[in-house]
Amino acid sequence: MSEEEPNEEVTKLIADRLMRVPDVLPPEGHAYHVLEAQTAAGERAGGLWMIESEGGVPVFQSRELATEALQFVPPPHVFGYDEAAVGWGVHALSADEFRTLFINPSVTLYVVLKVSDSGIEAQPL
Repeated sequence: MSEEEPNEEVTKLIADRLMRVPDVLPPEGHAYHVLEAQTAAGERAGGLWMIESEGGVPVFQSRELATEALQFVPPPHVFGYDEAAVGWGVHALSADEFRTLFINPSVTLYVVLKVSDSGIEAQPL
């Protein structure tokens, strides 16, 4: 396999995602929400909660659903985040933040459909 093949795959993935952006953006005035690591002072600690087995970032269609999920997510240190990150907070993604994450070929976004004590139900975006 040549070195060009993976780059071609990545290029195709990025092109596909760029074409899909208009279809996956939330409606005007709404945002996707993510769980982001926070310090004890409530400051952003720079890490997003990721689905371990999937290696992707869950995005929530409402602040309420994201807030509900907080009770089921282990603390950030369990995932290897800096010890300054003591909890999770809900962060609304701006349109630019969403586009950046969605287009990134090394990240898969998962839309969360349901949250319960048995886990989350999500599907790739």
